[in-house]
Amino acid sequence: ESIAANATSVQLMESHGLTKLNFREGGAFASHDHDDHDDKDHDDHDDHGHDDKDHDDHGHDDKDHDDHGHDDKDHDDKDHDGVDPHVWLDPANAKAMIHEIEEALVAADPAHAAAYEANTEALMLKIDSLVAEVDAELEPVKGRGYVVFHDAYQYFEARFGVSAIGSITVSPEVLPGAERVSELQEKVRDLDAACVFSEPQFKPKLVATVTENTNAGTGVLDPLGATIENGPELYFTLIRNMANSLKECLVKSG
Repeated sequence: ESIAANATSVQLMESHGLTKLNFREGGAFASHDHDDHDDKDHDDHDDHGHDDKDHDDHGHDDKDHDDHGHDDKDHDDKDHDGVDPHVWLDPANAKAMIHEIEEALVAADPAHAAAYEANTEALMLKIDSLVAEVDAELEPVKGRGYVVFHDAYQYFEARFGVSAIGSITVSPEVLPGAERVSELQEKVRDLDAACVFSEPQFKPKLVATVTENTNAGTGVLDPLGATIENGPELYFTLIRNMANSLKECLVKSG
């Protein structure tokens, strides 16, 4: 029998104040294909759950977050009603989810309400400082165009004023054929992309092949924090790492 059998389920994708964006399609953005990308990316969340990233600073036991975490179905459902599920990449959404968790914990454990509320307030201030820090860091590269392998970053882009100008659909496991490579290279050239960003699961050879004969630099963005050690700083490190990767490549290519 599950120890969480009597736990309250909190749907964080329905958090009050959460900003949701629809998937981008058309123009320079490849149609979003869950079979190519999201099943793998979202399955990885089992090992790197959003709640631990966003909420470890509460000082609660991990089980508090496991009991009230995102249901996998929030991300694995095929239709999503057109909603891009990468909501945690906007720190304002992280704050909305933290508040939702706080309310659930206070309701479940009112004796410790003051501690939950104090921890939440401290974490909110820390996230506000993170936003100001990252916004300042990215100021020099705002407006420089880049292309992503996987269109997962619009929440981050909207928050910090940077913007991908297109995405390309490739499988991390399969090197595209010569014709497809030529198409991708032409797309990168046509978009005049300063950088092309892949993700950790893509082999360097694939990235080099796609950008060969273009003027684009290369970088890696990790929206899941797959290589970051679990702990209270995980979410903050994830957001900082993304900002650092963007800035490093775009400055070099500027």
